[in-house]
Amino acid sequence: GNSEALSASEGWRNTNIIEESATNLPVEYPAFDYCINYGSTHAAGGTWYLPAINELELLYENFDAIQVGLNAITDSGLKASIQNERYWSSTKDAGGANAMAWNVSTGSIAAVTKTTELLVRPFRKVR
Repeated sequence: GNSEALSASEGWRNTNIIEESATNLPVEYPAFDYCINYGSTHAAGGTWYLPAINELELLYENFDAIQVGLNAITDSGLKASIQNERYWSSTKDAGGANAMAWNVSTGSIAAVTKTTELLVRPFRKVR
């Protein structure tokens, strides 16, 4: 079941678990659905997923260099820059009732109720 989507470092694995267990992905897990379908709607194809909390922390640690690269993207259909907001991760909290979120402005992580509206930053699987 989707209670196994607890990995703090393997967003790809978490995304697969949720995708396989959902009966109606867009309704039950809209953040996962958005990431899985990102390549067909916003960017060149590929395999996209909702990152785990540790993957988002790596993004924060390398924020300046990544932001420079994203700002260089000129595709008008792609909102490349990272906003100064909170982002969903694919990592559930230990109890499974909440999901972990990453705060760009502080670099902090916190468990957030799954019905809260946050941003999503899809990651692309490259290997």
